Amino acid sequence: MTLSEYRERARQSLKGKYWYCVAVYLLVTLVIGLVSSLGTLFERMDQGEGTAQTIAFVISFLGTLFVTYPFAIGLTRFFIKSINERRELDDLVFLYKNGLSRAIVTVLLKGIYLFLWTMLFIIPGIVKSYSYFLVEYLLAENPSLETKRMFEISKRAMDGYKMRAFLLEMSFLGYIFLSLLTFGIGLLFLAPYMEMTMAIFYEDVKGSAIERGILSEEELIYSEN
Repeated sequence: MTLSEYRERARQSLKGKYWYCVAVYLLVTLVIGLVSSLGTLFERMDQGEGTAQTIAFVISFLGTLFVTYPFAIGLTRFFIKSINERRELDDLVFLYKNGLSRAIVTVLLKGIYLFLWTMLFIIPGIVKSYSYFLVEYLLAENPSLETKRMFEISKRAMDGYKMRAFLLEMSFLGYIFLSLLTFGIGLLFLAPYMEMTMAIFYEDVKGSAIERGILSEEELIYSEN
């Protein structure tokens, strides 16, 4: 698929449910923003002893692990399932039912890997970020998949797709710039389009990976039990 075909499919997929997707994205943004504001609140209460700043850091760190990560992955799952009209609102919190610990470990490991690669040189770090591009999407489909296997699948599946992913993301820069002129409000309406486009990109790469024998459809079957 070409970049324009990804975006066109995203627009088609959003027909009839665009405003619902905007509302869901707003809900997730508010939840994550609320958690972030708690840390900021404690930081402002600091009276020079550093205690409040320590509490703020702990709250922010735990909030990122147990709220931001799970809801972000849940949002990814919501958009993946929206492609085929199978989305449900409780997709946002599906990790709290099963797979939360593995998801947290996997995302943390990805962050550590990318940090170490970036410490070597910026460009290798960017390249690696696209090698591991599918990790969150695989988590969103089946968080019970082994962490090592997710990295293996992403690395092999993205072979030949890294530049396409980069260009696809860069194709939204103009829209993002225009949204910033609205003091960021426009991003709320742009985000569902971007999320859907990247979900469709994932589906394309996944299909190719299955055809190439990199993964099987059975590996992506998720059970809440």
